[in-house]
Amino acid sequence: DNQGVAGMSTYKVGFSEDTWNFNQAYEAMSDGDTIELEKGMTLTPENGEYIIKKNINIVGNFSIQESGKKMINTTLKGRFVIDGAKVAISALWIAPIGEKGCALWGKNKATISVKDCQFQFEVKSNAYALLFDSKSTATLDGVYVSITDESPYSIGARGESQLKIENSSVVTVAIIKSEATLNNTTLRGRRDKNSFSGVSSKLSMKATTIHANHVTRPAFWCKSTTVLSEDSEVLQPQYGGAIYLSENSSLVSKADRLTSIWSQESRIVLEQTTINEFINLSDHSYGKSTGSLDIWGQNANKVDFFVNEGSTLIAEYLTLHRLCFDLSKILYLILEQFRH
Repeated sequence: DNQGVAGMSTYKVGFSEDTWNFNQAYEAMSDGDTIELEKGMTLTPENGEYIIKKNINIVGNFSIQESGKKMINTTLKGRFVIDGAKVAISALWIAPIGEKGCALWGKNKATISVKDCQFQFEVKSNAYALLFDSKSTATLDGVYVSITDESPYSIGARGESQLKIENSSVVTVAIIKSEATLNNTTLRGRRDKNSFSGVSSKLSMKATTIHANHVTRPAFWCKSTTVLSEDSEVLQPQYGGAIYLSENSSLVSKADRLTSIWSQESRIVLEQTTINEFINLSDHSYGKSTGSLDIWGQNANKVDFFVNEGSTLIAEYLTLHRLCFDLSKILYLILEQFRH
């Protein structure tokens, strides 16, 4: 037990003679104290979880490999439940066991910072690997998340929570009545699920890539959600709308590369945006583009841009790159415009 800055204490947890076990250290701690895990330490809570209600720091151990990458040397075989506390977690490999559910759960206005951690989620009984609930705030930096096919989402935020993910690689993200920020992050996607979904929420993303390699659901699905995107990519070839917007959603895109957009009763504003395949505006949607709007038409089964049912597209500079020898597709588009 060593005194740190401003009288804060550090408790070493490990297997050496002069270290604490986790539960004893936690009971002795005060707000602002730190648990420091010994190299090679694996935490295995008796009931599969540690419930944290104190404002503390939990610091693992890592080493730098010759390649410059960090190797995490401390593990939690269980999960953390952060209940209304302010907690910082770093340098941990977290892999829940049994059927306890999510690996990290923040609730009741918890404030959580996670840095340089890896989550290996193989539990089948819960929808989220990481869940932030009931007005909680979470910042994830340098995080890698892997999940099984049985888990629909790797990270969830709901109940007026705030989520920030940066410099990370995760699988999927779902937000409900919450706010999220993605910066320099990859959503790798998974089979038959949305890579990102938002309901009645706000999303801001920059320098972020969202993938989906399937053709069953949109990579990016929004309902009544506001999205600000810059220098990002949403990639899902040969699907009927990589970005799907509905029920008064809005997308403001600047210098993005997007496979396709399908908007229903929603609004899009594009600036210097590249579209790999097509834009579809329907059900009284509105679209506006400033600068150059490049549509490459890389889907042979879709019209490059389609506007119907009281919708509007205003483009300052529109460039269609596809050489089209099937005039029926162009005629269909023109006739639809006259019909409406």
